[in-house]
Amino acid sequence: PPITAPGPLDMAAFKARFGGASARDAYSVLDLDSDEYLSRQELRQGSALLNDPVAHDQADGVFAKLDVNEDGIIESLEFSEAYRAGRFASLSEEGPITVEEFRMQVGRAPHAADVAFSFPTMRFADLSAEGRAQLSSMIVEDMAYLAVT
Repeated sequence: PPITAPGPLDMAAFKARFGGASARDAYSVLDLDSDEYLSRQELRQGSALLNDPVAHDQADGVFAKLDVNEDGIIESLEFSEAYRAGRFASLSEEGPITVEEFRMQVGRAPHAADVAFSFPTMRFADLSAEGRAQLSSMIVEDMAYLAVT
């Protein structure tokens, strides 16, 4: 029988269930078939295996909040952004992250943060999958360039 628990989990409480694991390690724990995408079932099953298991109803709530583009899967980027920030990306509940939070996420690449915030009305979740991939590639290339210069 599925475990049940009272109330939804916020991202900070969900993240705490992974101890000090990095976003990549936490995602790997949940990505049971290692296809780089999390289905609702994988999130339920993987989070139920943690030392402090997550109830199915709580896992469903986490899934709904992490699937910001509502395509029925959680991509590693959707997961990592929320995990690193310690909160869900939902504008309706918690608001957008600040420039400082974004800069903390991208580390030593302030230029990448400046580029991303030069378009304040654009939300990453509003982009198509191809658009997100292109923007991600540009930011990663920018960060790599800055790391070696």
